[in-house]
Amino acid sequence: MGMLLRISRDEWVERFFSDGRYYTSLRRRWEKGLKAFFLKKTSVGDSVIGYGVLDGFMSREGWLAAGGKPYDEHPWNTVLIFKHLVRFPRPVPVKDLGLDERLRGNRLHGYRIGDGLSDRILELAGYEKVNP
Repeated sequence: MGMLLRISRDEWVERFFSDGRYYTSLRRRWEKGLKAFFLKKTSVGDSVIGYGVLDGFMSREGWLAAGGKPYDEHPWNTVLIFKHLVRFPRPVPVKDLGLDERLRGNRLHGYRIGDGLSDRILELAGYEKVNP
């Protein structure tokens, strides 16, 4: 099982791939080992720019109480901490994934995907399947 997570700003992309923390307001039942694929708007439309494996997560209150750095650029209630981060040298356009055409932009954020689509994304990006 995997999930699509969107990153909207270029500076957030750089920060995320350097520190592995993703601040979100999505309310989900997060599980260690979840494969997440990160989306960003590119010159060819929405594209998968990389992936990671969820290593841990904390509520905002827990993060701040544990001495985590405050993050105030947008509202959030959970910090996701990733390992095995990979940034694709060539983004994979979402239109090449065979998803329902109505799934665009923010409708892709938080969308759960199966192992078949996860493997397809990695194949299109030129990477091997990852087992967390």
